[in-house]
Amino acid sequence: MKQKLFWALCFTAGGFMYSQQNQKTVQLDSVQIDTKTMLPRKSSGKVVFKITSQDLEKKSGMSVSQIVNQVSGIEINGSRGNEGQNLGYFVRGGRNRQVVIMIDGVQMNDPSQIANDFDLRLLSSAAIESIEIIKGASSVLYGSGAATAVISITTKKTSEEPVAAVFSSSYGSNSAAENRDGALNEFTNYVGVNGTVHGFFYKLDFSNRFSDGLSAIAADEGDPKFQEDVFNRYNLNLNVGYHFSKQFKISRFFGIDNFKAGFDDFSYVDADNESESKQRRTGGSLQWKHKKATVTFNDSYTWIEREISASFPSKYDAEAYSFDAFANYEGMSYISARHESAAVMMAVGYYKLSQKPGVALVTTGPGGANAVGGVVEAWVDSVPTIIISGQVESKFLDKDLRYFGVQGLNILPIIKPITKFSKTITDPYSIQYYLDKALHFALEGRPGPVWLDIPFD
Repeated sequence: MKQKLFWALCFTAGGFMYSQQNQKTVQLDSVQIDTKTMLPRKSSGKVVFKITSQDLEKKSGMSVSQIVNQVSGIEINGSRGNEGQNLGYFVRGGRNRQVVIMIDGVQMNDPSQIANDFDLRLLSSAAIESIEIIKGASSVLYGSGAATAVISITTKKTSEEPVAAVFSSSYGSNSAAENRDGALNEFTNYVGVNGTVHGFFYKLDFSNRFSDGLSAIAADEGDPKFQEDVFNRYNLNLNVGYHFSKQFKISRFFGIDNFKAGFDDFSYVDADNESESKQRRTGGSLQWKHKKATVTFNDSYTWIEREISASFPSKYDAEAYSFDAFANYEGMSYISARHESAAVMMAVGYYKLSQKPGVALVTTGPGGANAVGGVVEAWVDSVPTIIISGQVESKFLDKDLRYFGVQGLNILPIIKPITKFSKTITDPYSIQYYLDKALHFALEGRPGPVWLDIPFD
């Protein structure tokens, strides 16, 4: 069914201050999704698309799925129909289970779904500051689930003023192309209050989206029109935190996201079926800076309940906990390559230009196997290069298996003939020793590549 939207009224009003003051300026040529830290776009080795706050203002009233669907190379199946349609994410030949969705640096998922995917219908676009999208595999940073894309969503930041408020409302017809009565059937409202007082910062926002006017299934030509299927969602989010100093801050968030969506029978018959999803989220972030180093800890706990009222009723409950920790050092430059062999070749080229050993990081299994071509170059050209690979849990390495887990492969016997030194780290307290030893072998005598393999545990 074709959908025709006419935005009759869209306005934004600020109380206490203009809503624009609620935004922090970010350079448009910088992206964060590539390395989890702000990085100039020219230094990114990935295909990164960024939807800025200015872009989102122009798309006021659109849902998150509709906004993402406008990105070239991404198809959000269901975003063009009525609001309650189930969504399918199609990117570079992959679908939902190969696409990772992040919110404020925390990976989201729903174990109650077949593909373990997060439902974008639960989010309000009015509360979003920006969206960054990587098209292509990103398993090194985001795990094996990021086979075709990563969608990273950043919510609006708090103002540096003591009190800031923003209110927005959008209305639309949300009717079929042949329906020209001009009735308003879609309403999106958002209100938020936030600010910073003596190091304490807070943000409280509420949003609601109601949509009517379209049926999930169109009636046959000449038959009476099917009953409209209603979509109704509301979101309530609270984020509080404290800046103990310029070097240390901590924050916690709490969120409630609910929606109800009507749908019809799969036999193309009008029905009063309804799908209801309830989500509760809590988590936070801790950031500590020391000289040139920054350490970040992000965590999230999500509880989701889904209930389907239809001729075949069903109910699903799911709980998910995510934890992510990473560090950044200003004196170390990170370049994200598109292929593991290219990453090693770049490290080789770095030495040839600077006379300083380069380091390449790769994941386990096919990641390590792909890097072999670059290691051969380093071996033949006698270039000191350090390759660090991830690996599955060490308990699998003692077994006489060719392959283990999702993509586990014992890489050492493969690369041993073309490296000066290779070692699987089994004791975490020995990492410093073997790093020093690997660097010594890479530079001592006739230079060459070395390889350290670090299991998951």
